[in-house]
Amino acid sequence: MAYAYPYRLFAKIQKFVTYYYCVSSAFVLLTISVERYFLVCRATKAQMTSTQARLLVGIIIFISGLLVIPVTVSFDMASLSLTPNVTITQCYFRHTPLAWAYYVSLFPANLTILILMFILYYQVEKQLVNICPKGQSETSTEQQPISIQFGICLQKETHSY
Repeated sequence: MAYAYPYRLFAKIQKFVTYYYCVSSAFVLLTISVERYFLVCRATKAQMTSTQARLLVGIIIFISGLLVIPVTVSFDMASLSLTPNVTITQCYFRHTPLAWAYYVSLFPANLTILILMFILYYQVEKQLVNICPKGQSETSTEQQPISIQFGICLQKETHSY
């Protein structure tokens, strides 16, 4: 979707914010998958503390901001004449070699994050299947499994007084 921008700064800020959200979201999702991996697969080891989590969020904010700075250089303004009396200024992608290199590098970076998340969640799934085997659901009616998010298997306790 094309937006009409009255000033160059507005266009660059909008592009920066859009790309910043994408990059930081990818890092946050990777962090969540790493944390879940450690919670499930390395449950007896030390876990991330709230101080470490805050520090990691700060690092993600900083690195995401640095990685998105080239976006402000890659986009520029162009005037587009709609009718003889109506001209709008539009933000567009400049096709420079540096801009193309930046965008071409985004694909393998995002693909790497996606593959890492897949591997981590696969390990989590494998661990959960070992904890709660498929045949376990066919136990007595008093011990029916309760399935919660990510397929964690818990046994329903019945009390007879």
